[in-house]
Amino acid sequence: MDSMEIGLKSWIIILLTIVLFFILSAQESSADTIIVAKDGSGDYEKIQDAIDNAGKGDTIRVLGGIVI
Repeated sequence: MDSMEIGLKSWIIILLTIVLFFILSAQESSADTIIVAKDGSGDYEKIQDAIDNAGKGDTIRVLGGIVI
């Protein structure tokens, strides 16, 4: 094997490692559904608290009810 062939194989391994890293990183971040319920049965009781703690792609679901 000459040095050019070894260098090319090294670059291919580095490139594949980088691609694999990005694929695995993208799979770790997933969207959550955040529940807002005034009766305390959800993740938050106030909509603003849910908004403040939501991440990119999260869904905020507000359960029905009357606030007096």
